[in-house]
Amino acid sequence: PPEEPFLPPMIDERACNKCYALDTCMLFRKSVENVVDTSSPIADVYALKTSHLKPSHLTFFKQWEELISLEEQDAARFRKELWCMSTQER
Repeated sequence: PPEEPFLPPMIDERACNKCYALDTCMLFRKSVENVVDTSSPIADVYALKTSHLKPSHLTFFKQWEELISLEEQDAARFRKELWCMSTQER
């Protein structure tokens, strides 16, 4: 089965255009979720924000995002352990 999208569905052009995360959202959808949007209410905005990206850009961002996610998971695990360790163990 296909993986559930990480981001919520796109709302509409007006709401998306005012969103602080518009560029990041569009980049994530294109590179990580492989969204092809030609018919939604914001298809024009999506094309404007992502049509210039080359496959090498998308690959780079996807790999970078995966590394950041791994680092975040590791940091969260360490944070939990940190409070259970003595000062000598830390």
